[in-house]
Amino acid sequence: MVSGEQHLGALYCLDHQLRVSSQIAGLSISNGLCWSPDAKTLYHTDTPSRCIYRYDFEPATGVISNQRLLVRTKKGCFPDGATIDEQGYLWSAQWGASQVVRYSPEGEVDFILPLPVSQPTCVAFGGPQLNQLFITSAYQGLCEAARQAEPDAGNVLVFQTNIRGLQDPRFCPAQSIRLSQP
Repeated sequence: MVSGEQHLGALYCLDHQLRVSSQIAGLSISNGLCWSPDAKTLYHTDTPSRCIYRYDFEPATGVISNQRLLVRTKKGCFPDGATIDEQGYLWSAQWGASQVVRYSPEGEVDFILPLPVSQPTCVAFGGPQLNQLFITSAYQGLCEAARQAEPDAGNVLVFQTNIRGLQDPRFCPAQSIRLSQP
């Protein structure tokens, strides 16, 4: 079961001058933050809603606008951590559903990677060629019988793929932190 303080959270932006500003309010559990290869589309999910959204993003200013639904998952399937590959497809770890799903930029399911764990938490590409998919998992709330049935729960799973991920950009702050008012 996914829990969190309903609609009391927010997504904040830390800019290069280290100013902090609230960008998206009314969140419960913020997850799956990643950008398209050109950095002009931001993807984000609030896990309990089971919705993955896309937004227009202005890389120079950090302004987020034009929220659109990318996909809504089935009941009991909670999108958690996500990443983007070099083709612009979104990979979503889906808590409670024992899977990672690869979505096209339009939200169509490209393929589903079934997992031996029910609670995958996040995905990331790594390795020398950025073609290994690392998947973290949890065992939170699993009873002893479920733990026995899922011996890999809580481990990091690694899959070799024929798809490459993206190198994450480095954040280069300009000066000390100042909080800006919303």
